[in-house]
Amino acid sequence: MPARDSSGEYWASELREDELVAKEFDRDGVRVVVSIGRPAPFPGRAGWRCRVRVDRGTRFEQSQVVAPTEREVLRLALDLVTGRLGIAEAELLDDAARGEELRAALDPDG
Repeated sequence: MPARDSSGEYWASELREDELVAKEFDRDGVRVVVSIGRPAPFPGRAGWRCRVRVDRGTRFEQSQVVAPTEREVLRLALDLVTGRLGIAEAELLDDAARGEELRAALDPDG
């Protein structure tokens, strides 16, 4: 999750090393911070895992998705976030920290 300053505000430009994408925005008057982690090989098994965090005001949600390939796990993470928030993929990735990196990772020709 992007770091918080002393006022409790996030700044999405300060990503942790294990984060692939972060975005901070207001939705219906509530501050929303989304973080999609970098895919990692699933420990001790075949497959990949990816952590997802969504902070909506006083509500904090964490999830982990697992899939056979890195591209599939990123797709699941993105679908989870967009479905949970009811937003379009472009709405999440436009102006997100490292949003283009996620788009490139999902590109089947990339």
